Amino acid sequence: MKKKKNPMPAGRWDEIMQRDQGCQAQAFAFPSNLRCTGRSVIHHRIGRGAGGSADTAIHDAANLVVLCDGHHAEVHSHPALSYECGLMIRRNQ
Repeated sequence: MKKKKNPMPAGRWDEIMQRDQGCQAQAFAFPSNLRCTGRSVIHHRIGRGAGGSADTAIHDAANLVVLCDGHHAEVHSHPALSYECGLMIRRNQ
């Protein structure tokens, strides 16, 4: 099994799940008609793929938010809307 380069710190997943208590798409005013569907996942507002795989701050609590599977897919499918409401943040801000 391949070891992750920059794993989430121990306990962070539980901390974020406890803090958010479910999907936060509505709290960020993400424009969607979708009802929450699927399991809860942790979304990185500054993406790991944008050079964040080596950045230890990528797993800071302020960069993490709980979304349901359905909204998580929508956030990534509609980046302009996601940047507008703050569910996605550009790395160089």
